[in-house]
Amino acid sequence: MAAPGRPLIFQLHLWAALTVGAVLLVVALTGALLVFRPELDPAFNRDLFSVAAGGPPLALDELVAAARRAHPGAKVDYVRLTREPGATVQVAFLDKQVVFLHPATAAVLGQRGRYEGFFGRCEQWHRFLWLGAAGKFIARAGAMLTAFVLLTGFYLWLPAVLRVVRTGLTLNFKLQGRAWHFNLHRVVGFYTGAVVLASALTGLPQSFDWMEHGVYLGWGAAPAGPGLHSTPPPAGIRGVSMQSWLEAAQRLVPGAGAMMVYLPRKPDGPVEIFAMDRTAVHENARSYLFLDAYSGAVLRTTPYGESTRGVKFYLAVVSLHFGQFGGWAGRVILLAGTLAVPFLTATGVLMFLQRRRPA
Repeated sequence: MAAPGRPLIFQLHLWAALTVGAVLLVVALTGALLVFRPELDPAFNRDLFSVAAGGPPLALDELVAAARRAHPGAKVDYVRLTREPGATVQVAFLDKQVVFLHPATAAVLGQRGRYEGFFGRCEQWHRFLWLGAAGKFIARAGAMLTAFVLLTGFYLWLPAVLRVVRTGLTLNFKLQGRAWHFNLHRVVGFYTGAVVLASALTGLPQSFDWMEHGVYLGWGAAPAGPGLHSTPPPAGIRGVSMQSWLEAAQRLVPGAGAMMVYLPRKPDGPVEIFAMDRTAVHENARSYLFLDAYSGAVLRTTPYGESTRGVKFYLAVVSLHFGQFGGWAGRVILLAGTLAVPFLTATGVLMFLQRRRPA
């Protein structure tokens, strides 16, 4: 029995795939290159990411001051610190430049833009297609079309497989021409389509603000604290040091691995600190802390275990998109899924051309 509306679904699947094919190919290939970025970037750029361990770390104020001297005129966005021995401190600026520092001496080891270097350019292609805001919009639309193509592909494929399961799940090397391309397209799509679909769907909340907000509204309140403000002290009175912010976070989340310390963007803005839980099932399990920038008082703290379902769901979505579930196994699965996209693109185009070829 044919799937209801199959001819129409087939046409929608075909033309949506042809429309999004080039974008999907670029996004998939650059995504595949980024899967192992957390391991490969430090390995290929040891001069920026690693130092000989020795001596206690300097105060956060001294590290930020050294970064500002190395990159004057720009405003600091956040500082990334980790407890791993030999890891450098990264000070990121709002203009997307990052200064790498020795934690014990504040020596500047180098400076690099977020979209510079091999992996930075891959990220720029992946997110913006090298077209700026227009490319970002195209990539977003491409992610939605990709999900549509995969879902319609599963719909078209399912009835035949229910009739002949083995034929639908195995490659038949005796086939030739369009029949072989169809068999390859269907089998590869079955085994990898779920991974590609998950990658496309989990990228959407990061691309569309309305979808991110919808996740929070559907599952619980977001972690950000609207209405949280720092209280500037009277003229002539200095506020607490940046190091006191870090020490407060270390007391509140003693088991944290990496920490991201976001400096206030407004005079009355709070300090925001993300502390990553080293024992969680994925790498984006964050505890959120909000401090008064001048007094160091804790305005709000939300350990990961006490976060709302919306926050946990969103952080899990981010981790799934980047292959940060299951360690190396999760990354390999994501890599396999993204590398299957060129096969699906090539076989789909070949079937289209063979179908239109005159007899």
